[in-house]
Formats: sequence, structure tokens, C-alpha cells
Amino acid sequence: MDRVITRLACLQVFLIVSGFFCLGIYMKMNGYPDKNYLIWSDTAIFLRNHGFWLILIPLFWTGFSFKVQNKSQDNDKIILLSGIILNAAIILSFIIATISHRHPLIIAL
Repeated sequence: MDRVITRLACLQVFLIVSGFFCLGIYMKMNGYPDKNYLIWSDTAIFLRNHGFWLILIPLFWTGFSFKVQNKSQDNDKIILLSGIILNAAIILSFIIATISHRHPLIIAL
């Protein structure tokens, strides 16, 4: 199970770093912060400005997983499920931040 925890933690780090850079590139291509081509959501701006702090998530999850695993070997499914859910949450947060913007010329009805 140690290999699974390590692989999931490496995947989490990869998803956070790639999501941070992809979101930054996408926002720069659309004029952030110099030009206001789009109105960005608070989530996108927060992830762009402070997303590097998310790198602590794999650290804490790995420590939690090893601690839970050392207590009992029956917790393997919980560890695996929590790692997969965490990876999905990381992916979804960056996808939502990327697509949650509005064009200033579109008027809400």
C-alpha cells in the first residue's frame, strides 16, 4: 500500500502544479491582470494568486495516510478512496476556475 500512497501523492503534486501553470497561462492569454477582456471569478483569482499553497495538501494527505495505515491494515480502502476523491477535487477546482469567467459585453437578463 505504500507504493499506492506514494503514487497518489505524486499525482496530486502533478495535478496541482500543472493546474496552477495551466490556469496562469490561460488567464495571461486572456489579458489578466493588465486588460479586462474577461471578468474572472473569485475562485480563479484565488487559485492564481495563492494556488501554490495547495502543494501542502499532498503532504498532509500522505502523513495522514501513513498514520492511518500504521494503526490498522484494514483502512486500505479508505486511504485509496480518499486519495482518488482528493485528486478529483483538485482537477475539478482548476477546471471550474478556468471556465468560470464572464465576458464584460454579455449583459445578464
